[in-house]
Amino acid sequence: MTVLCRVAGQWQDYLPATDRGLQYGDGLFETMRLSGGRVPLWSLHQARLQSGISALCFPPTTMADVLLALDDVPLSASLDQYSAAKLLVTRGAGPRGYQSPDPVQISIQLHLFDAPRWRWSALPMGCSGLTVGVNEVRLGRQPRLAGLKHLNRLEQILARAEFQPGWDESLMLDEQGDVIEGCYSNLLVCKAGQWLTPMLDAAGVNGVIRQWLRQQLVVTEARLSLDDIKQADALVLSNSLMGIVPIARLDNVEYSPNHEALDAMKALQSRLESLF
Repeated sequence: MTVLCRVAGQWQDYLPATDRGLQYGDGLFETMRLSGGRVPLWSLHQARLQSGISALCFPPTTMADVLLALDDVPLSASLDQYSAAKLLVTRGAGPRGYQSPDPVQISIQLHLFDAPRWRWSALPMGCSGLTVGVNEVRLGRQPRLAGLKHLNRLEQILARAEFQPGWDESLMLDEQGDVIEGCYSNLLVCKAGQWLTPMLDAAGVNGVIRQWLRQQLVVTEARLSLDDIKQADALVLSNSLMGIVPIARLDNVEYSPNHEALDAMKALQSRLESLF
């Protein structure tokens, strides 16, 4: 892995200890697949990042600073030698206390690494999908942060610690009992031939692959209970690194690997891979 930090417009090897991303989680991030040094789904990543910049009241010049930094990555980083990157944008260094510094000078981190294999193609022989449980950790509802990829991930850290042996992922519910997402993925549900996805108006992350899928086929946002999920015909999970992958088992419910709805998803996974 290669890690680059940009402070006050200059690339260096570290961020200051007073950086607000470290102190308060005051920032955003995007995890992206690369292809030949490019980000094929950059328009979706950029739009989500801009939404976060606006929601967190970062300076209006923040996206311009990010784009300038990405155009100015040191040649020694060899972007085309990596297949994934994590981009972090923070409000930069500041004095003690929650109040934002004035002026704000954002900081940027870029982590370059090798992406895992697409999850569907990496399933073991004879395995038709992921084994998923229901997490005991509930997501808090905060509409002003809903959908964003912000740096405050303590709920997910607690949820990951709750995984039981054999779980590949776990579904997370909010305080009201609505299913929102996986610990590190988004959920799509097929019921009676219709694809649904949980609403993210009060909690959850609006994943880039979730957005891409909604551009490819009709996917309706809905309030979904755990009973709704367990009575579905097919379930798939998605994120930027693993792509699209079916759920084979949720708790004690098994889903058919041969349902026709999964044929469409398998074709979309192939289309997704063709972009990289």
